[in-house]
Amino acid sequence: MADMRPLEGVKIVELSTYVAASSCGRMLADFGADVIKVEAPFGDGFRNFPRAYKSPCTEDCNPMFDTLNAGKKSLVLNLKTKEGMKIFHQMLAEADVFLTNTRNQSLVPMGLDYETLRKKYPRLVIANLVAYGEKGDEVNRPGYDTMALWTRGGFTHDIAVDNEGHYCPTIPLMGAGDIACAMGLMGAIASALYARERTGQGDRVSISLYGTALWLGSMMIESTQYGHEYPKKRYVQTPVGAAYKCSDGKWFTCNVVNFPKDYPNFLRILEHTELLEDERYNNRPKMNNPEISEYLIRLFEESFAKHPSDYWKKQFEENDLCFEIAQTFQDTLTDPTAWENDYLFRLKHPNGTESTVVRPSLRSENMGLPEYDRGPMLGEHSAEVLKALGYQEDEIAKLVMGGATVVK
Repeated sequence: MADMRPLEGVKIVELSTYVAASSCGRMLADFGADVIKVEAPFGDGFRNFPRAYKSPCTEDCNPMFDTLNAGKKSLVLNLKTKEGMKIFHQMLAEADVFLTNTRNQSLVPMGLDYETLRKKYPRLVIANLVAYGEKGDEVNRPGYDTMALWTRGGFTHDIAVDNEGHYCPTIPLMGAGDIACAMGLMGAIASALYARERTGQGDRVSISLYGTALWLGSMMIESTQYGHEYPKKRYVQTPVGAAYKCSDGKWFTCNVVNFPKDYPNFLRILEHTELLEDERYNNRPKMNNPEISEYLIRLFEESFAKHPSDYWKKQFEENDLCFEIAQTFQDTLTDPTAWENDYLFRLKHPNGTESTVVRPSLRSENMGLPEYDRGPMLGEHSAEVLKALGYQEDEIAKLVMGGATVVK
């Protein structure tokens, strides 16, 4: 039997919309925290967003929302009402963490900013997820990961391939940068809670989408000051780290890092061992020469085109070489490794249908694999949470009538 989950007993009040802060709350819930997602009467906008990706988003079947909000409770509060804000503060008084992606320009008028809350609740850990940072002229700019992380951080422009003059920035990946931020923020929250156990004092921890972009891209960013250029052209890149099209149309990407050990085997597999005797082609630094890289890439293209990807997979595996066959997002749904490691899960929805959803890959040996619970319906736990705060049935009914909450 698995031990107690690490964050059991920790109370999280989450005031979030869309992906970044919500996915942080979901991971905290996986690790045992009691996460109450506070939503406006119209709900988190992400409840309706999946339709843009052809995904169902009805109340009884919303797999994309479930993925980011599994294991939470939903409480509807209208924070524009006096009663709604009173309830919110009752929750903060009992909470360990206040998690939000609400911009500071909105938090300050509501009295939910750090400077105000730390005076009222000195043990509270306040976790903010922002777009561009907390200093400068862009403090209150709105931003999603597609813009503040992927586009502003250089990825959409520089990770594209300039193929013989045909160039266009890549399409930014929706949600992927948000979730990277969420994982970092989760670590900061856990650290703040650990420090509070020793000092008795809460803290404010934060992370930004743009700052995370720079951290993720640090190796590329730093190298450009010394002449390393992006975006890469097809024939001006590392020949032993490029993608090659196989006879079955699939792309095979190699990665020869331990050059002295692996390059001879790489050339033997491709039947070009004669290159080992040529000083132009037998050392890694010279491959930075555009003429050398183009010659080798074109030569290796011919080799890879002779056989299907499965053939190259076998050859590389037998020689312990690093590689991957480029998969599509859809391919991962049937990837045996994803299922064997419980990265995927078949979730049954209230309407009886099933979807394959992704679960966080964070693991704890003591905790074991967390049970996968769907995300909450809007206001599903309003009555339960309010009763736990001491509200009686008639009081809850008055709150509903006054527009302060919605009860399922």
